[in-house]
Amino acid sequence: MADRLTRLAGQAPAAVGLGSSPGDGDEVRLLGQGESFAAWLLEAGGQRVVVRIARRPVEELPRPMREEFHGLGLVLAGIGPQALVLEESADNPLGAPYMVVTFVPGRVLPPGEWTPALIRAHVQQMARLHAQRFERCGDLTAETGERRAKVDIDGQFTAGLDWWADNHPAVLAEPDVTRLAREVGAYLRGAQKTFDRLESFAVIHGDLLLPNILVDGDTGVRYIDWEWSEIGTPPRTSPISAGRSPWTRGTCP
Repeated sequence: MADRLTRLAGQAPAAVGLGSSPGDGDEVRLLGQGESFAAWLLEAGGQRVVVRIARRPVEELPRPMREEFHGLGLVLAGIGPQALVLEESADNPLGAPYMVVTFVPGRVLPPGEWTPALIRAHVQQMARLHAQRFERCGDLTAETGERRAKVDIDGQFTAGLDWWADNHPAVLAEPDVTRLAREVGAYLRGAQKTFDRLESFAVIHGDLLLPNILVDGDTGVRYIDWEWSEIGTPPRTSPISAGRSPWTRGTCP
């Protein structure tokens, strides 16, 4: 893939978000791989971009790439990367769908290295992200009228169980999982009235685990991998999503 990226950047730099072609000494390297994407760094003439290449066919991605791409356009500068290029077809020189975003500097810190100053910076970034409010929740690319006025926490949980039943039936067949799912479902049905009282929503990251939080310096905190972003409830700061827990597949919150 590194060779393909190098060739594409040299022949059509705009296709990978660059204003010029990489030259000798410029960097093309793998940053990491997640469930759905491999992230590659391209650097040319002082420009640094990240190419997120799908690791599975688009129809098998848990969420459409355009959701993340569109969501980044709603995120204030300095919170996450900026969206540059979206290619949803596999008919391209890389042989797979991809998106290009700006590079976010920083490193992942283990829990023990988080200082009070960094925690404050994290809280402030979350407050900035959630400051823009929406009257309805749901997919970022949906028209306002197509979004939901209320969250359906029970329906979300049921949809998540259906996904697990289709993709990992052996997990749900475990007696402990069956019992836990039944208890969680009952709890969420009882909590629905709390969610019914919500009157506004915000863009949320949806997958705010430590590997997706980059620290730069003493107080620089930014977020990457917005695959699960949507318009939902700000208290949701960790994933409740297919592939991680038996909850949701892209519904709000």
